[in-house]
Amino acid sequence: LTHREETICSYCYLACVSATYFIEVARHALHVQVVLFERATFLVISHACAETKKDRDPHRFEKISNIIKQFKLSCSKSTAQFQNMEVRNENFAAFIDYFTTNTYVMVIMSDTTMPSAATVININTARKHFERLEAAAAPSDAS
Repeated sequence: LTHREETICSYCYLACVSATYFIEVARHALHVQVVLFERATFLVISHACAETKKDRDPHRFEKISNIIKQFKLSCSKSTAQFQNMEVRNENFAAFIDYFTTNTYVMVIMSDTTMPSAATVININTARKHFERLEAAAAPSDAS
């Protein structure tokens, strides 16, 4: 395999592992939805939902991706660096944060009473786990 093919295989592996992991997290926690985005392009890599509602827009993650891409572009024009954000109202709390060297994660919760710090701690804990997975999946330079 070429270096590019190895990299693509690594991302595919991580996407599969992340989907499985996030589905379990979503089922056992108060998280309604978890989405993993590619860091440079903000394309959706994987997502998991604890709830299944038939009225949900099937393209909602792509729409969110486009909104965040535009926001990141606005930040870069003002020489600001996008790292994370929190959006909260009476219906949900959403967190977008850098996750690994190649990804961002978005966590959307229906329980708006959950303190922001608890969600940030959970994201940080999961980040450490995924950074180890990403490092293990990276092709070695030993030739």
